Amino acid sequence: MLASTLSICLGSDVDILLQDDCLKLGFDSTLKCSTCQLVKEVLDVEIFYSDCLKCCINDSDGGITKYAKAALISDKHLVSKDLASILKRLKKEGYPLTVLGKTGARPELRFYMVDATEVSESVNVATWNPSAVEEFLKEKLQMKQ
Repeated sequence: MLASTLSICLGSDVDILLQDDCLKLGFDSTLKCSTCQLVKEVLDVEIFYSDCLKCCINDSDGGITKYAKAALISDKHLVSKDLASILKRLKKEGYPLTVLGKTGARPELRFYMVDATEVSESVNVATWNPSAVEEFLKEKLQMKQ
């Protein structure tokens, strides 16, 4: 099913990676193609974008999904002081964001829909600079009213 969804999204001439290969690259089965486009705009790294497209699922409308809340899951030693201060500021500005410490975990953003307990989408941000994470969160999250 993933392969057919990707062919619809990208055309049949694009290579598709196996789920295990995608996981090794930091992409899980919830990755949406619109997120790949947004990450390309934020990071401007062509190889990342190419791999992302090989692992994503097609969005129905092609737009950027806005989520009700997000959580950064990471080992506290892997979160830089700059990123920690950005996350604290975003939370004060009204972005629905939590930080959860998990020993040994590489930094990963998990996004949730309204009242959802299951992860709707997750993105490995271990190699991103703090300002890219900030911009990405602002694009993906709905601010609290």
